[in-house]
Amino acid sequence: MNTSDIYVRYEACEIGERKPLRVFARVPRAKIREFQQACDDPTFSDEDIAAILATRPAENRLCQLRAYCTGVSCLETPPVELQEREPDFREADGMEVWAIKEKAA
Repeated sequence: MNTSDIYVRYEACEIGERKPLRVFARVPRAKIREFQQACDDPTFSDEDIAAILATRPAENRLCQLRAYCTGVSCLETPPVELQEREPDFREADGMEVWAIKEKAA
């Protein structure tokens, strides 16, 4: 059984500006276990559950940034972009969200 948190990465673009950005949400393993116990549906993978749990906080952040999502992926290790970076937002349930704007090409 995996015991690490899962990071959900949202590739996004700011509306009208075409500036790429990434929103990351760290989903604590405890939240994934809670969902598994409450749902009791073995067809959901840990990554599926992490993406479900991260949707609302990530979409809230994208809305604040006036951006739309272009892709979603899950990572089992902390992304390099988050090293030495404090989260932009912390949820009461332990989830953390970061938004990183990339330089336009």
